[in-house]
Amino acid sequence: MSAFLAPIHFWMYDKILIAQKLTFAVEEKFLNKEERDEAESLFPALISEDLEEVIDQSNIHGWLHTAVSNVEIRFAYVIKKLLDKGISLEDIKKVAFEYGTTFPKYEISSLQDAYELLMDILLDGLPCDVSISVIREEENELEFVLYNDIHKQYFNEFDMEASVYHELREAFVNGLFEKYSLKYKNIIDSNKLISR
Repeated sequence: MSAFLAPIHFWMYDKILIAQKLTFAVEEKFLNKEERDEAESLFPALISEDLEEVIDQSNIHGWLHTAVSNVEIRFAYVIKKLLDKGISLEDIKKVAFEYGTTFPKYEISSLQDAYELLMDILLDGLPCDVSISVIREEENELEFVLYNDIHKQYFNEFDMEASVYHELREAFVNGLFEKYSLKYKNIIDSNKLISR
């Protein structure tokens, strides 16, 4: 465990904020103020872009773990609330896709570059929580596997399948990849494909 902030902690915090902003985008589109306030009271948002302002430096790992859990559970809670209100998954996916299109254009010259971009953006728990690896790489396709799906526990807590999360993730990444003419597909919840 680290006793001081290192680049990996800022990298993780950026990923947490990206996930939180997706939740906010969905909330803004579909929830009224009272419903947003309820989500905030149950699962308070991180209020600063500056990690040093908010983190408990005496418990860096524990604080980051709690922040990951909080952003994941809030997202699952909001999605369940929307589905219960009759908002279609397709409509929620449109918001996720649009959020993906808001990212700046990065230097992507290969499928490996696209994969590395995803590793910098997607929140899959702390590095100690998950193992992700490329299992197949060809000229026009790169397949990777997520060995420990941390999202499942949060969606299951609200009686949803992890596949709901992965459909939303697919929409978000396809929004992100639109400017590169790349596609992202869930083969199954644990296997992902990036293709030209």
